[in-house]
Order: sequence, then C-alpha cells, then structure tokens
Amino acid sequence: MSLNDDGNSRADEEVETMELSREFRERFVRNLQGRDYILYGGVLQLARERGLRRISTSIVQLPSKENSMYAVVEAEIETSDGIFRELGDASPESVARSIQPHLLRMAATRAKARAMRDAVGIDMVALEELGDAQPAEDYYDGAPEDNRDRKSTRLNSSHTIQS
Repeated sequence: MSLNDDGNSRADEEVETMELSREFRERFVRNLQGRDYILYGGVLQLARERGLRRISTSIVQLPSKENSMYAVVEAEIETSDGIFRELGDASPESVARSIQPHLLRMAATRAKARAMRDAVGIDMVALEELGDAQPAEDYYDGAPEDNRDRKSTRLNSSHTIQS
C-alpha cells in the first residue's frame, strides 16, 4: 500500500495524466504483445524529477526451501510528495532462469518499481515486474554497473538522494 505524508492512499488522490516525451519513450518504454511497459530506469528518472529523496528496502521474507524460495521485500520511497511503500516478490516461477540466483534483488527491484510508480502516478507496469518475458540483460536493478554482481548480506538498505 502506498501512503502519502497524511497517511492516505495515493489512489484516493487525483493523479494528473502523465505525458511522456518521444525521447523518454524510446529510451525507457518497451512494447510487449501490444502493451507498453516502463523500464526501472525510466520510473527512477521520473521519481527523481518528482523530488526523490530516499529509497530504502527491507526484507520481509528470505527465500528458503521451506517457503519454496519465495522472496518478499518492502520498499519505501520518499519524494517531495510524501512517502510511498510497496511490496515486491520473486520466486523461481516468477523470474527468468538466469535471474533465479538473484531472487532477493529481483524482489527489491519490483518493490522499488511499484513504490516509485505510485509516487509518480504512472499506471504503466514496470517491465521488471513481469516474469520471464524478457531476457536477463533487459533487467536493471538501478545499481551501478560495477556493483550489480556483488553479493550482499545486508537485510536493509537505504539510499539518500542528494539534490
């Protein structure tokens, strides 16, 4: 559920229709079977334009044999419009085979994408929220390129955006 500073659901507020430039669409929107999907990098750019201040994640459930390798992560996004929270999940059945060793990262990426979509008021689903519809090289979790394969044992992460 995404909440603004007043604790109200963003869905309760009137959200203006977002017009995306041709250049933005060429860079960050993909069409799959006649439907448009935004890339994580695109929703991140829109969030930055909306005054993104902070992104943090918390693990809700670690993947294990006991839970069929089902990972759940909560993301919290703070923008100048408020705080938005969402959950993301990932399991071997919901990701491409090449992503299966990275279930926590995919769950985090999905949670952040959903929270940022709520924060910016875009109803286009992020491509990374889909299952194995795209090859692994099309997935991008927002980490700097040299950090993408680094293993992490942190259970919580937070990034503060400097203006």
